[in-house]
Amino acid sequence: MGYASMRRPMIDKRLNHIQMIDPSPEGSGTYWLTADSYVTDMLERAGIDYEVVTDHDLHAEGAAALAPYSVVLTGQHPEYHSVQSLDGVAQYIEGGGRFIYLGGNGFYWKVVPHEDGPWALEVRRAEGGIRLWAAEPGESYHAFDGSYGGLWRRLGRPPQGIVGIGFSTQETIPATPTASLPASWTRASPSCGRDRRPAGHRVRRPRLHGRRRGGA
Repeated sequence: MGYASMRRPMIDKRLNHIQMIDPSPEGSGTYWLTADSYVTDMLERAGIDYEVVTDHDLHAEGAAALAPYSVVLTGQHPEYHSVQSLDGVAQYIEGGGRFIYLGGNGFYWKVVPHEDGPWALEVRRAEGGIRLWAAEPGESYHAFDGSYGGLWRRLGRPPQGIVGIGFSTQETIPATPTASLPASWTRASPSCGRDRRPAGHRVRRPRLHGRRRGGA
């Protein structure tokens, strides 16, 4: 079982924190809140007004928390969701809302906030799934409400059914963005070997995080 509380400071959840979970010399070390700040910085530089809706807002208000907005963007790690917050996202999209999913393994684990103290969350990593620890036999049910925990996929609500794409597996390999080749060149050369790239074409670029920790 696992518990977390918004009232318990977590020193690695702050701006300008260099995340050492993946100390690749090729990466920026940005993760979680630091990586989310890249998105808000982009919006501010572009002069785009925005507001921040937290997971607690979404849990408490559901789709009504998102309804006023023409576009909703996730942060870079929307991994944990309650029944209510998952319903809120699904209903917003079903109602025609424009939703931009920026995560890699989002909508993955079920969490249950405490009824009287919603700042406290419980997660049970039951059965399958990529995880740092696994629930012991008999510990798959949440103490807060008695419901079964684990992956939303195993509970019948895969992320593919909500946002159209979902996390499958992960591996520690170098991750770099890709770039599209000219249509005329790709039609003429269906075998895209390294030695056949056009002069000056580059695929590797500086990346946000050193290594890919998830795939969709």
